[in-house]
Amino acid sequence: MKNLFTLLTCIFMLAIKLEAQAQVSNSPVQQPVHGCWYNPDTQEWLLGFFKSFAIYEDDIWLYQSMNIRKGKAEITLGKGNESRMIKLKFDNKQDSICTAILPDKRQLKLARHSVQPEFKCKDHRTFTDNGYYTDSVTLIGYLQHTERTSPFPISVPNFYTDEEDTYYADIDSLGCFNITFPVINTTSVFLDWGKEGINIYDVVEPGEKIFLYHDYATNRTQFMGKNARLHTELRNYALYPPNKEYSIYVPYYDKTMSHEEFMQKLEDIYKTKVNILKGYTDKHPLLSDRFMQYIQSGYTMDLASYLMQRRFALRRGFNKEFFDKPYTDYVDSLYNRLPQPYTLQRNISSFLRDYLGYYNSMFSTAITLSNIEVLRYLDQKQIHSLNKQQKEDLLAYEHAIDLSILGRHYGKDSLEIDSLALPYKEGMLRTNELLNDSSILHLCQQYQSLIPFLMDKKRIDEQLICFKQIEASPMLKEWITTKTFYNNMEYNRKELDENILEYFKQLVTHKEFRSTIMDQQETYIALSKQEMNYPESLKETAYLKDSNDADELWHTLIAPYKGKVIYVDIWGTWCSPCKREMQLVAPIKDEMQNKDVIFMYFASNSAEATWKNCIKEFRLTGPNIVHYNLPQKQQQMLEQKFSINSFPTYMLIDKDGNITDMKAPSPSRKAELINRCNELLTK
Repeated sequence: MKNLFTLLTCIFMLAIKLEAQAQVSNSPVQQPVHGCWYNPDTQEWLLGFFKSFAIYEDDIWLYQSMNIRKGKAEITLGKGNESRMIKLKFDNKQDSICTAILPDKRQLKLARHSVQPEFKCKDHRTFTDNGYYTDSVTLIGYLQHTERTSPFPISVPNFYTDEEDTYYADIDSLGCFNITFPVINTTSVFLDWGKEGINIYDVVEPGEKIFLYHDYATNRTQFMGKNARLHTELRNYALYPPNKEYSIYVPYYDKTMSHEEFMQKLEDIYKTKVNILKGYTDKHPLLSDRFMQYIQSGYTMDLASYLMQRRFALRRGFNKEFFDKPYTDYVDSLYNRLPQPYTLQRNISSFLRDYLGYYNSMFSTAITLSNIEVLRYLDQKQIHSLNKQQKEDLLAYEHAIDLSILGRHYGKDSLEIDSLALPYKEGMLRTNELLNDSSILHLCQQYQSLIPFLMDKKRIDEQLICFKQIEASPMLKEWITTKTFYNNMEYNRKELDENILEYFKQLVTHKEFRSTIMDQQETYIALSKQEMNYPESLKETAYLKDSNDADELWHTLIAPYKGKVIYVDIWGTWCSPCKREMQLVAPIKDEMQNKDVIFMYFASNSAEATWKNCIKEFRLTGPNIVHYNLPQKQQQMLEQKFSINSFPTYMLIDKDGNITDMKAPSPSRKAELINRCNELLTK
């Protein structure tokens, strides 16, 4: 009898287990569990039950068991070694309302909605400011009703380069992904941006965890997490028809307009955006403070950025043109309203680049004179003091020389040059006398070894000279200073001189900023020490320095490769677009390595150390690659021969040595470039 009872008990327990497993395997249970459940008091999304998994605590959980009986549900969720039990009791009259007992013992009434309901309470939180230290954001997502296989991209503005870093999350067979990416402070991001993307422009805070759900069948997007409300509000506003329609309009500077007309045009656009926002807030009066701050500051920075884009319509070079006072006063007022933190709006960085660059151009000179820099250094170190008049005279001397050089470059006659240099004449005469004083010449000779450092220092100081005119917070100054040193390293593709590195440390105390520069320093030191793979790719050019005929020079350079297709890249280490494209070449040259295709590079006006570092960094050596860093005269001969006036320039040459395409596809057009090469190989 006892054995029979035990047997019946086992059969009963097995039946219950099989029923529970059947419930799990046969999910979704359409009613009453399936769907998204919200706290009706706050409209916070707390639970989501889908076919193969549940969403809870901003993450994906698998079903371990599911028992649904007579208006009740008991569901056990699992994730790794963790498990959570959720109990639901459904309303007798309406199954879209239930009472939930959550794993943290909270007992809440929940309501199921097919769309995100309106938030019912105020939210006065402000944006996190972590002081500009690297942290991370975790984004977990579920993309429903899609067969998409392409990765999910997240683009984050780079705090130091004005460009964007893009991170990619692989999407699994269920439509789920999980990615953690770095951020410096609260920052704007693009989520899944592109022709086929969801296209979400959002803002994330350091340390945040976000769950993103998007249903392609309904184009419904919603969020879970501590900032879900903000993400939802921003997404809804982006889809608001008047805003969506107007957001695609981008005003460009117009050279035919006066400054006053252009400023008025932008003010009208700004007012239109503000009115669209007001219309929206009238319909949704409980929008969060952070939403309002973000949208309003975005409009302000759009206005400021567009206003400063007009600097490119000004006359540059000789006899520069500058904005009139009403224009600069207006832009100055916008600068004084920079939102905090500086990472909040993605165009803060581009606005500052143009705004500070404009003021740099007002006060800087293109000329750097070694003995003048020595005198300034000696004055700074109190080795030999300069009086106020002498300091002003040194600046006057530089401006006069600058005008003279630029004037000749732009073909101006001596009378026009002298006329513009007249205000600097007396200062120039006094400086001439000072620089020719025997004691000063002797002093400068003593410190001649410092000249390379001082010349580099002057180039950096010229990029920071704006701060002598513009008030800025210590944090802003240190950030812009760090960007300046960082971009100089990127430009030169090599480590900083030790004296320049010490100068950086004098200017910047922020630990994160210092660490960023030191990391780059170590990277470039390692790159400089790295052995060149296949050094035969770098061709000796000294024997060509006496060449005076461009046609003969060109024939000499391509003759060894007759019978092969040649892809020519005329570039420069100083050219950012050139280097961006070169980073894409390695897989192309690997794909073509067994074919008769030669990749031929001509570096224009490029220092040898930087040239070699670029080649090593981009892995651009091998039997099918040749590099030339010709003497300046010979490089100019080739550029004149082919009327090269933009960089990079790409050319294709057939097997007989004939140029077939002066505007060949760039490496970013990989498929087109490979197809074009293959076509030439068959001819």
